[in-house]
Parts: sequence; C-alpha cells; structure tokens
Amino acid sequence: MRKYSSELLTALKRDRLTGCTVPMLMAKYSIPKTTVWHHIRNLQLSKKARKIINSSRGGSAVRAQGKWAAANARAEDLLTGFNEREAWAVLLAALYWAEGTKSSFVFTNTDEAMIRIFLKLVRTYLKIQDKEMDILIRICHPMRSMHCRRYWSKVTGIHLRAIRTNYHDKHNKSTTTYGMCRITFRAGGDNLKLMRCLIRELTDKILSPTVGSRSSTDRTSHS
Repeated sequence: MRKYSSELLTALKRDRLTGCTVPMLMAKYSIPKTTVWHHIRNLQLSKKARKIINSSRGGSAVRAQGKWAAANARAEDLLTGFNEREAWAVLLAALYWAEGTKSSFVFTNTDEAMIRIFLKLVRTYLKIQDKEMDILIRICHPMRSMHCRRYWSKVTGIHLRAIRTNYHDKHNKSTTTYGMCRITFRAGGDNLKLMRCLIRELTDKILSPTVGSRSSTDRTSHS
C-alpha cells in the first residue's frame, strides 16, 4: 500500500469529520477510494457531519440525473432522421461482428433487446424464416429449463416446442436469469459470407484514407 504522510492523513480525517464525502476526499488529496475508506471507516461522525454528507450525496444524485438527461437529449439529436432501411446493413454487420460466430452463421447473446433487433433485421431484410432457425438456450443452476424456454420463446417469437436447452453448470456458468440464447441458422453459408463481406467493406470504408486527403509530402513527391 502506498504510504502517505501523517499530516496528510490527519487532514483527511479532519475533513471527513467536517462532512466531506469520499469523492471529495479522493479529489482533494489524490488518493484512491479504497485508501480513503481504509483511513476514515472507523471515524465517529457527528449528526451535523452525517447530515452534510447525506445532503451532498443527494446533490450528486441530482447532478447525475442532469447528466443522464443531457446524454439522452444528445442521443435523440444524433439519431434525428435515423432510417432503419438505410442503416440495416451496417447494424446487422456490427451486431454480427460483435456477437456472431466466425465459422458458421450463429448468433449468441443474453440481451433480450439485441436478440430482438438481430432477428428483426434477418427476418425483414434477409428474408430468413423461423423454420430455418434452431434455438438453443444454454443454462446452469439454478435456472429452470421450462422457465427459460418460455422467456426466450416470447423474445424470439419461436414456438416453445422448437426451443431446446443445454444444461451444464461448468460450461454454461452465468449469473443471468434466463441463460444464453444461441441461434443457429440452417444452411446459413451464404449469409455468413455476406456478413464477412459486409464487415470487410465497412472496415475498408472507415479505415481507408479519404480520396484527395494525401499529405503534403505525398503531393510533393508526385509533383
């Protein structure tokens, strides 16, 4: 543990006793949270100090709410004019790049919204039918098979009878409630090729130098 002078620690404790919160002490003394807490945890705070600390925490909550509101407003502004039909290929490629299998057309995730969006895209734009999908839910203790199957049946829109489970406490170990949903697309070779090509094209378009943006050195060498 890093050593701090007795004078600094005395000042740290004094500030705590006057009502400074942990974040305030961290900022003022440039000390990690765990170290601050180690030195102040046994201090006996007065009612006044506790009231000040609780008041400051309330202020932090208000500031946090304000930041969330600002972030939400910016997100809405950035997505103004969003058109799913124009963006679906990018969305699908990004999702598969992050969560798809490289050797076969398989998509796996625990997030309900991500599964819903992926299935909407492949159903709408790749025209993949439900009969072409195999749904396997990977679960472990204490998850219940029927409970998980019903949940993912509702999420995917696939009939309960068509959803299987794989139970394994070691290989499927997870803290999720409903396990991991694995969607395998039968005869998905062509669509897997499409995903790879979309990812490659996106990579080239984003990382390749913009036409006409050569450096002055390049322009000079060819002049």
